[in-house]
Amino acid sequence: MLRLLLARHGLTSANQEDRYIGSTDPPVSDEGLAQAEALAGRLSREGLTTIYSSPQLRARQTADAIARACGLALQIEPELREMDFGCWEGLTRTEITARYPGQMRAWEADPSAEPAPHGGETLVQVARRAKGAYDKIVARHAEGEAVLIVAHGGVLQALLCEALGPPLRARWSYLLKAGALSELQIFDGQPVLVSLNESSFLP
Repeated sequence: MLRLLLARHGLTSANQEDRYIGSTDPPVSDEGLAQAEALAGRLSREGLTTIYSSPQLRARQTADAIARACGLALQIEPELREMDFGCWEGLTRTEITARYPGQMRAWEADPSAEPAPHGGETLVQVARRAKGAYDKIVARHAEGEAVLIVAHGGVLQALLCEALGPPLRARWSYLLKAGALSELQIFDGQPVLVSLNESSFLP
């Protein structure tokens, strides 16, 4: 079997304020750095062979801590970047609802459909990217390897839906806290969810 471990990046100050940050590229906060170090300690025992990261800073900072702990180089995978929220970037849900009430109603009714937030992506576009990254990574690695992906809540939820089969509207079934760890095991091409949102090691 191939082990595919999935880690969400550590917290940013925007996450702590419940702001929509997709293409926005803030660093992790002090708490996020502590989460990254705790995650690195947890993963140092897993015998990782490869680490992939989103190109965005908060993911790279988290992945860098793990790479140092495991003595591995970091590979950047552009398709793992977070959803682009367009005109919603940097806003809270309350602010979005006040400024763009029609968009928010449409999004909450069916986030996989058009229209996306103005200037942003649809969930279908994000899922297509996530599936592309998943397929590419699984094809590159052999049974017996343990591969880590460090990315974002939205793109990892989409990846899980694409890999395991539920519709995209079920993405919130996969709760992914900042700094938390999940695992898929691939048996003859078939993914099995082994763990979800492991976070007991976090400070």
